[in-house]
Amino acid sequence: MKILYQWVENLAFYMVLVTAILRILPGKEYEKYVRVFMGMLLILFIMLPIMKLTGIKENFLELYHSKRYEMERKELEEHEEYLKNIDFMEFVPEQYKLEKKEDKKEEINVEEIRVGE
Repeated sequence: MKILYQWVENLAFYMVLVTAILRILPGKEYEKYVRVFMGMLLILFIMLPIMKLTGIKENFLELYHSKRYEMERKELEEHEEYLKNIDFMEFVPEQYKLEKKEDKKEEINVEEIRVGE
């Protein structure tokens, strides 16, 4: 009975929230998009108790997280492979490339610095 009461309470809060959002919208051009999104949320609210009772909710969340993890892992592997094959020095202009000789050092002498003129 407690679950049913909480479900009805959530639906009532949802309806108040939808009404408030639709009243706040400045124009009618976005109303249909908000209604579609809110309709999807309503379907989710209605289905949650059924999913809890049948145990589908845990399976769904586990499936979602495992698929998302796999997609992110594959994407990271692709980026890693791409970055391994790049020679970053080819993007640096010749004038900024350092010579490999350690003993050749150039000095810059500054005679005067003026600030605020």
